[in-house]
Amino acid sequence: MSNYEIVNTFIALIAICISFTAIVRTRKLSEKQLALEKKNSMLSALAVLVSEYKSEAESIRVALSDGTIKIENLSRVGMENALSGVLDKQYKAIEDIEKILISHQITKT
Repeated sequence: MSNYEIVNTFIALIAICISFTAIVRTRKLSEKQLALEKKNSMLSALAVLVSEYKSEAESIRVALSDGTIKIENLSRVGMENALSGVLDKQYKAIEDIEKILISHQITKT
C-alpha cells in the first residue's frame, strides 16, 4: 500500500469513529430528552390540578362566608369537610410536584 492509501484508510476510520460516537451521544441525549418531556407533562398536569383545587377551595370558602350555605340549604359541616378534602388533594398534588422536582435534581447531579 502506498502512503496515499494508508492516509485515506486512516481518515475513513477516523470518520467512522466520529460518526459512531455522534450516533451514540444522540441516542443518549434523546433518551434524556424523552424522560424530561415526560416529567414536564406530569408537572403541567399537576399544576393544572393544583390550580383547579385552589379555585374549588376558594369557591367553597366563599360559600361558607357569604351565606350561600343557608340559601342553598347545605350543611356547614359537609361544606367544611369538602373544603378539607379539596385542600388535602391540593397538598397531595403539590407533594407530587416536589417529588418530581427532587428526583430531577438527584438525577441531574
